[in-house]
Amino acid sequence: MASFPASGKAPFPADKAACGGDKLFRLRPRRSWPRISRVGATASRRPAARERRRMAQVLVIYEQPADKAKFDRHYFSTHVPLAKRIPGLQRYEVSRGPITGDPGAGHFHLVATLSFPSMKVLQAALDSPQCKAATDDLKNFADGVRILVFDNETI
Repeated sequence: MASFPASGKAPFPADKAACGGDKLFRLRPRRSWPRISRVGATASRRPAARERRRMAQVLVIYEQPADKAKFDRHYFSTHVPLAKRIPGLQRYEVSRGPITGDPGAGHFHLVATLSFPSMKVLQAALDSPQCKAATDDLKNFADGVRILVFDNETI
């Protein structure tokens, strides 16, 4: 429980002595907060139409392998370097930890998300020899794979 001065009131900036004097309590200039109108606050939460970004993505869902250690070793040492050579690839993300969701989601081991600047670039990447090499490598380590290709927009 906090102890208050004899007045029974909590110390305020005017009561420097109650807070330990100048050594412990120094008055600082008050910083003014930016004033935002209700309309401005609502509008600032949504990006303007010109700020919205579109991106094409490939979502690769790997089912639980028979040997997880062997899968991870091949995936990260061989498959990822092959996939990172795909032309137009901007970002490569993989899940970490267990994958949860629907009751059947427990049989997934890893989810990879590959991002491209547009669907046109993604289509060209899918036809590239680098993508073919990465796709051909799937049979070397993956027991079951689901691939989703989609175009999305940040709103």
